[in-house]
Formats: sequence, C-alpha cells, structure tokens
Amino acid sequence: MDPLTASVQERNLAQIGPVVALNRVPSTFKSWRKVLDWGDQQVSVTCTAGADDVVPHGADSDVIFALTCLYVAQGMPDHGVITVSYTDIQRWSGIKKKGDMKQRIGTSLTRIRKANYVVTNAWARKSKSGGLIYTSVEMSIIDSIKSAGTTKLRDLGLMAESPGKFTPSEMLEIRLGREFAESIRNQYTHSVNFEQLTQLRYPLARLMFRMLEEAKAVEDHHHIHLQTWALRLGLFDLSAEENGSAAGDAGIVLLDAKRIKRSLEPAHNELMRIGFLKAVEYVGRGKAAKVHYAFHPATGEPTSTPRLTIEPPPPAELVRLLTERGVRSSKAMTLARKVPEPDLRQAVAFFDGKRSAGYKATNPGGFLTSVLDNIEEYRAEFASVSAARSGAVITQQPALFEEQVNAEVEIERRRGSHKYLVARWGRKGLVTRMEEDHLKSAIDAGRFDEVTFPIDDSLDSVTSFIRAHLDT
Repeated sequence: MDPLTASVQERNLAQIGPVVALNRVPSTFKSWRKVLDWGDQQVSVTCTAGADDVVPHGADSDVIFALTCLYVAQGMPDHGVITVSYTDIQRWSGIKKKGDMKQRIGTSLTRIRKANYVVTNAWARKSKSGGLIYTSVEMSIIDSIKSAGTTKLRDLGLMAESPGKFTPSEMLEIRLGREFAESIRNQYTHSVNFEQLTQLRYPLARLMFRMLEEAKAVEDHHHIHLQTWALRLGLFDLSAEENGSAAGDAGIVLLDAKRIKRSLEPAHNELMRIGFLKAVEYVGRGKAAKVHYAFHPATGEPTSTPRLTIEPPPPAELVRLLTERGVRSSKAMTLARKVPEPDLRQAVAFFDGKRSAGYKATNPGGFLTSVLDNIEEYRAEFASVSAARSGAVITQQPALFEEQVNAEVEIERRRGSHKYLVARWGRKGLVTRMEEDHLKSAIDAGRFDEVTFPIDDSLDSVTSFIRAHLDT
C-alpha cells in the first residue's frame, strides 16, 4: 500500500463508538458508560473526560478518522508519533473550512487527548494464528500533543522593536494511544471511500458512512436494532444532564425510537443524496424496532486507496530551524518540503553568520525566506560567511539583499490588507462564501499584487470589482 494514500477506519473504534454523535453537549456531560450485546455476551465501554472538559462529541470523530489516515500515510511508525499541520487534519477529516478552523481542531484534539476509555471484553486483537481475540483495555486515543516550534523572537535578538512577538508553528507532533496505533499497524481497518465522504455536510452522516462502509463491502443490505444503532452512534438523551441530575445506572439514557428516527433523518437524506444508500426502512416498534439499509451497488473495482493524496510532512527539526529565525510557520513548512536539507542548513548557517557579524535585517524572517527562495544567487555568499567564521574577512552584504527582503515584506503587507478587506466584504454579505474563498486564494497566488482594491464598501463597487477581476 502506498504510504501516502491510505483512507481507512480503525475497526475497534468503529464498533465501540468512542464519540457521542451529538454536535453539542452540556458542560456537565463528563462521562458515559454503555453496554452492548455482542452475540451471547455483553461488553461495556466507559468514557471519562478530562477534569475541565466534556466527553468527545460531534466532529471529534472526524478528527480521529483524520489521525488514523495520517498515521497510515506516514508509514505507521512503531513509536506512534505523527507530524501534521492543522490543514492536514482538516483535509483528511472531511470537515469543511469555515470560521476559525485552527481553534476548532485544536479544541477537538485537546478534548480527545484528555478522554480516557475502559473497554471490557471488546477490544479486538489479531492472534498468532490469524484469528481475533477480544480483550479488556484501558486506553486513550491520543497520548500527547506537542507543538513543533513556538519561539519568542525577542529571545533570539532578532526583533529589537517587537518585544513579546511570537511565531507559532502550525506543525504538531501527536503521539497516538498505544492500543489504537497498534491496531492500525496490525491492519485491523477497513477502507473508506474518501471521495464520497467529503460530499457529506453533517458529522453524524460522516460517522454513519464510515461505520456502514464495512457492511456495504460484504453485502448489499444491512439491518440492525434501532436501539443498538443509537447506542453505537451515541444518540443519548441528555435532558437529565442538562437538568443537573443523573442519567441512569449506566450513565446514559437513549432517545426513544421516535426521536432516534428524527435524529437519523438528515443523515439518511445525505447518504441517499450522494448515492451511498438506496433505501431506508424501519421494521417493528419501540425497543423491537430495526432499521434496514439497502446500499447502492459500488461503481468500479473496490480499492483500499483513498481519493486524496497529501504531501509527506516536512521534518519538524527543519521547520523549527526556520520558525526560530522568524519565518512564518506556513512558509517554513513549504520551504522545509521544497529545499534540500543540506541547502537549508547552509542557508541557516549563513543567516546565523550574518547575524553574528552584526547584520541587522529589518525583517529577519523575510530575509531568510528570500535566501531560500533564491538560493543559487547566494551560494557564493555562503562560502564567504563560512570563511569569516574560520577567521577570514566577511564580504559585505550587497544592497540586493535588503531590496529583496523589503520587496517581499511589502508584498506580504499588501496581501494581508487585501485579505482583510475581502473578509470584511464577507461579514457584510457583499460576497458569497465561494467568492470570498476564491478571492483569498487568488490573493495568496499573487494575482492581485498589482491591483487596487475599492475602498468603497458599496455592493455596486464590490460587484464591479469581482466581475472585472475574478474568474467565475
């Protein structure tokens, strides 16, 4: 399997349902316990949130799925650590970009890290003979999260006029829980059609899609007791929690059949809209009710590879070398991927040598970025700085250095101003979300570097500007 193309669901988590399907939960909802009937025995799963948090819920299941895919994409290392960006997680989760994506994903990751699970007789492991044995485990899905480089520029002596300025890296080092990572390495997974998954708008629809994909792979129909399905999905009645009272001996109360059906309806409609489900039928009443699913036949040959490929993450050490010297985190990731490591380290040594020799850059991060973007033009300077550090006389920096840096700083300033203006248009309803996204992408690509934006926030001015400059 290509390590850069792997869209899969870990099967243990799909079976026990570690995330409550509800988008919002009360602040008092800090634990739950559910008992599932598996054949002739009962198994249980207990979740306990962190002391100052609530249990994982809603789109947290999408984030867990993204971490699964990214772990496979990075070769499933034995230590269980992956290096990822917030953008990587967003792309693989199927979550649409809206609002403060970084904060939403960061909150979700923290909530998942703090949650502890006790699984009794329900965690499957592959035996030496190739079969499955079910064991009891106490586990977490994420063991630790570490930023791959947040540095105070003032402490490096780079920003004389910017006390307390920070450059937070967007790269994270995430260590997956031991049992979770081990299960993925043992390939206790099933493939997920990522192309269809990303067409779904609701977290519950995406969760159901991932759970039902395994059933669809072996049969064209699937049926399950409605109460069991609600239990696996985490469709709990939280009215007792909201009123501050206990929710039964098991810590949860399920919705009644009527409310379960109502909760499932939007997800069913979504799954039929994308051509995954052909029909949904309920049979029986009350606790005896079942839901029957008919699947649309798969098109083409089944595949274990996804419809999305990501770039391998750059080495965290190289990203740190750049962010510590003032390079913006997103640019640092791009450079660490693009520039060969020996060249990058030479450029960093050149930068440090210039700084030691007393060179004062107006924008040190911009200066280092300029060197790496135009590395062939600076090779002779690398040698001169290296010689100076060995006792030779350093060659003076040409004026070209400062000119290039200042030009880049000005471009970045203009692009930032343009994106701020476009965001303001979006808040005022002068552009659609799609138009706003297209404009920001075009600004980042440099298409508007020489364009003057209207300062008049009238609908006529903005509409005329879009018609003149935005490809539709």
